[in-house]
Amino acid sequence: MYAMALRLLLTGAVLLLSLFEMWAQPSFKKTRYATDQGLSHNTVLGITMDERGFLWIATLDGLNRFDGLQMKVYRPDENDSLSLSDGFIHGIHQHESGNLWISTRDGGINIFDPVTETFRSFIQSEDGGGNLPDRQISLLYEDSKANYWAAFFGHSTGILDTETNVYYPANIVDVETERRRTSVNSFLEFANGSMLMSSLNGLFYLPKEEVEKFIKDPATNQAIYSVPIQFSDLNPFPNTVNMKVDSKQGLWVNLVTTGLEKMSLDFIPQFLKESIESGVVRNTSG
Repeated sequence: MYAMALRLLLTGAVLLLSLFEMWAQPSFKKTRYATDQGLSHNTVLGITMDERGFLWIATLDGLNRFDGLQMKVYRPDENDSLSLSDGFIHGIHQHESGNLWISTRDGGINIFDPVTETFRSFIQSEDGGGNLPDRQISLLYEDSKANYWAAFFGHSTGILDTETNVYYPANIVDVETERRRTSVNSFLEFANGSMLMSSLNGLFYLPKEEVEKFIKDPATNQAIYSVPIQFSDLNPFPNTVNMKVDSKQGLWVNLVTTGLEKMSLDFIPQFLKESIESGVVRNTSG
């Protein structure tokens, strides 16, 4: 009798534990948001969450704010000088001030104040200064040392001084051909101080020494030497959008023509492997 009661007690405990585990398992629900649910455009180029928990979505036609229930859309308004300068949004970055920095295709950088819900141009400083190139912005990125990098399509990549509104372009050249490298789309910043960049013309690598040389004295036009990284035999230098390093240190590259592909270890040189092994400290495609 005692043995039977014990077996019943143990069976009940196992059933209770199983039910608890089933209850504790997280459940996921697929949610689709498109233009018919309030999203301003179905092509999304960037997503970020601010310190208040709002989800900000960059699209080809407007900036979207999602609060978990509904979408609010911000678009240019020619009758409102405090609206977006351009609706084609490349990316969103939350500045330490709490403002959002919005990079657009044809309207430069917009700074959005979430309290007043107004936009202003980055180049509109109190003294009227500013020297941003009149080109499309393909990247706005804050590195681990609080330097702000910007890339302008077909022009240059460099550092923005956010206090003086001065832009310092880096004279990045190919170490093999000495041709200038432009049209950068994303960065991978590694713990050993080096960087990997994706661009219209493939991947290229900046050694730690070259990164430090530019950051130390960005005002000079000294050459910053980059190393081209061949992606594959069939597609050596493709137009690449962004990159990721997975938990097993695999390098994934998003190609414009074919989508996300894992790069073969055979094409990753030893110096890049060592950078990947040191760890990724910042990734612009997140």
